[in-house]
Amino acid sequence: NGLSWADADTGLPDGVPANTIVIEEDNGKLWLGTDPSPGGNSLFISTDGGDSWVPFSRGLPNAPVFQISIDAFHGRLYAATHGRGAFVLGSPFLSNYEGWVDNSIWDGKFAD
Repeated sequence: NGLSWADADTGLPDGVPANTIVIEEDNGKLWLGTDPSPGGNSLFISTDGGDSWVPFSRGLPNAPVFQISIDAFHGRLYAATHGRGAFVLGSPFLSNYEGWVDNSIWDGKFAD
């Protein structure tokens, strides 16, 4: 209930403010948006409940990430930056059931 706190910053840059965090409910992945870091990253992921973090910068600018939203239905993550726009991340980075079949989208959630 918040009586005690512990650092959970392994892999995060020192002195860089965290702005937003979200949890992928189906698998427990954590996504963290920060201010720009010296390493050129502002989006990080944790697959172990926040014990350690790995930069996620594939194609993203080094701009502050102020909002992260997960669209679990379509398996997408939206990262909104300050001044560089919003970015959509999808499979294979998120868990999802979408795929391409015969040049059109197929969503396994609706498959029989």
